[in-house]
Amino acid sequence: MLDTLNAFDARSAASAETIDLGRTMAPTPRSFSKFLQNGISNLVSENDLSTLVRHHRFLGTDTDKLLGARWLAPRLGTSVPLDRLLVTGGTQSALLVLLGTLLKPGDLVLTERLTYPAIRPLTNLLGLKLDGVEIDSDGMLPAALEDCCRRLAPTLLLTSPTVQNPTTSIMPAARRAEIAAIARKYNVLIVEDDVQALLVDDPPPPISTYAPEISWYVMSLAKSISIGLRVAYPVGPDADSVSSLRTNLRSVSSWFVSPLSAALVQTWMQDGSAAKILTEVKNESRARQRLASEILHDFEFETKPCALHLWMPLPAGWSSDAFGERSEAAGVHVQTSGLFTLPGNQPPASIRVSLGRPLERETLSRALEILAGLLRTARPASG
Repeated sequence: MLDTLNAFDARSAASAETIDLGRTMAPTPRSFSKFLQNGISNLVSENDLSTLVRHHRFLGTDTDKLLGARWLAPRLGTSVPLDRLLVTGGTQSALLVLLGTLLKPGDLVLTERLTYPAIRPLTNLLGLKLDGVEIDSDGMLPAALEDCCRRLAPTLLLTSPTVQNPTTSIMPAARRAEIAAIARKYNVLIVEDDVQALLVDDPPPPISTYAPEISWYVMSLAKSISIGLRVAYPVGPDADSVSSLRTNLRSVSSWFVSPLSAALVQTWMQDGSAAKILTEVKNESRARQRLASEILHDFEFETKPCALHLWMPLPAGWSSDAFGERSEAAGVHVQTSGLFTLPGNQPPASIRVSLGRPLERETLSRALEILAGLLRTARPASG
């Protein structure tokens, strides 16, 4: 038994030494602890927390929704009706509910050919079919989408056109209008994940604004404030659609927002802390992108100044799995392309390198130097 515990401790120590560049998350500003302390202090002084946690927050209070609508205003304008907006426990729970209620088993979902890793397990869980649309450096190709719509008769398009995961592409406005027009033409619902858009200076309007009557828009705080809050804002096409969604799932609590998280977010939005945290996250993200550009300047990669990660094609001779194993052995965890590739497609020789997980830039710098060294000197094993 003691040998087993010692072995476990050894594995844990080795894992602790690995620098994680795998998970895409907002970097934690140096002042975040102060914001957290102040916010919690305000909650304690202004609320009976024991009462707060004894009840569901359901899908947000009227104040939660009002503040959420204001938070979304840079993307959706200042006139989002509160009866079209919900407050839920994160993007993935919102997507699970939307896909599970808008579709039936066997329906086809289209998404980008390289896509957010949670999409495959979500569609598998719900018995949905999934197919990918070809992309270029500006995101999903309208001609490819129309071809898929004509041949495959999809029910829903799930897309992330602003700092797409993993490619970091930002779709131009004109193409967004084309995508929306094609979806409308073929009666295809749109679910748009806009999670990184608030990190971008002057991003194009959401696709949802070009076809609001068939669109569900989702914005969470995971990439702009903190991933652990688990707060997201789905916006439906109309009040009746949102009411129907609520009615059908009235007793399903798994997508309800946490009372403590919602109350903390409400405090931060009311006193201006949320906006300040967002600014600091943006500044830190840009600083980390500059650091990555300095260290990886000899190598090609796709990214944006605001992005939380970069997408890197590997030098000739590498597969993504081989490089991922070599990087892990050297003490740096990255995500390999197979995680983002839909079944039936060959994963490209690429990796996603996320910049936000290390608490300190010094740790990130050390990890990027290790990656640069591997790319310069190491080669795949022969055979």
